[in-house]
Amino acid sequence: MPDIDKILAGKETKVPEGLDILWALSTAITYRAKLEHLDNIFDYINNFPKEFEVLIILSLIDKDNKFRTAVASSPKWSKWIETNKELLKYDEN
Repeated sequence: MPDIDKILAGKETKVPEGLDILWALSTAITYRAKLEHLDNIFDYINNFPKEFEVLIILSLIDKDNKFRTAVASSPKWSKWIETNKELLKYDEN
């Protein structure tokens, strides 16, 4: 399991494998996250499976209103949306 402090500080880039590890890591990241870690979190989760990227982002948004506002105003969020727009498509059929 990677060091959470290093992830939050932007000093860890290696993403582990295994759904159980990714689940635990996603939970730990969102639990320990502070607003000043937001850019580092976006950078780190860039290579996660998409489901876990969404899980972390939604968990951060649900933390509180400050996180919701910070995520919504982050340039890294805008870039994530542009890169992952296929995840956001809605098909009525």
